[in-house]
Amino acid sequence: MQKDEIWTVEVPGIGGHTQTGHRPVLVLASGLPSVVVIAPFTTNARAGRFPHTIHVSPTDKNGLSVTSILMIFQVTAIDRRFAKKKIGILEKATSKEVKENLRTMFSL
Repeated sequence: MQKDEIWTVEVPGIGGHTQTGHRPVLVLASGLPSVVVIAPFTTNARAGRFPHTIHVSPTDKNGLSVTSILMIFQVTAIDRRFAKKKIGILEKATSKEVKENLRTMFSL
């Protein structure tokens, strides 16, 4: 798993308003052998009202099947065992937008 790849994963439930279940995620970092840092996608358009979200349209390159909202504000680390299948890679322009959101969100 590499940065900017989009994978389907089985995100474990931890309660609250976090995304769970089988869904696409964006790999943000994969430096540890058994852990990967991800941001989940949702198809719920209402999620776009939150800060640090990006609307991503489906393309052959990214492998998404419908317009999705990338929820950067829900960045989390998961065990690689939850990863199921690589479906694509994020376009460079969107990757730049993700980086800018992370920089703002974490005051970097």
